[in-house]
Amino acid sequence: MSSFVQRLKDALGDRGYQSYPRRSVQTAILYEANRCLSDQLPSMRPFQRKLAFYDQAKALLEATGFSPQEQTEIMWRTGTSREVLNPDSAWKRAKLVEKE
Repeated sequence: MSSFVQRLKDALGDRGYQSYPRRSVQTAILYEANRCLSDQLPSMRPFQRKLAFYDQAKALLEATGFSPQEQTEIMWRTGTSREVLNPDSAWKRAKLVEKE
C-alpha cells in the first residue's frame, strides 16, 4: 500500500502542485492528519488535540516535498486574505470534513 504522500502526488499528476486545487490539497492534508491521530485524540485535552492535529498536518505537508512557498500557500485560510490557517480554524475545518 502506498503512503499518503505518494497517493497525494499521484492525485496531483505529473505537473505536481498548482495553486488552483489549493483548498482540495489542504482538505486532504487535514483529513489525513485527523485520521493519523484519531486513536490518540480522545485521551488528550481539547487544546492538546488542536495543537497535535495542527502539528501533524504541518508534518504531513513538509513530507510532501512541496517548496516552502507552496506549503505556505496550501495552508492559507482563504486565497484572498492569504492569512495562514491557525490551529483553531484547521480543527474546525477538519471537523466539518469529518461530518461530510
